[in-house]
Amino acid sequence: MKEIEKEVKKRKLFGLEKEIKITKSGNSLVIRIPPEIIKFAKINYKDNIKIYPIGEKKIGIELHT
Repeated sequence: MKEIEKEVKKRKLFGLEKEIKITKSGNSLVIRIPPEIIKFAKINYKDNIKIYPIGEKKIGIELHT
């Protein structure tokens, strides 16, 4: 566990995991991305993403800029 924590800190990923609420807009569900993750992933307004299911309780999101 110490090795994983060390690697996460080295990659500057430490503290980026967030628990957020899903909201609703019309018929769609909305996931708000926290500013720390936006900055780290270099996400910009109107960037395109690909979202896909990985498992029953897990989704993946990839940037397509």
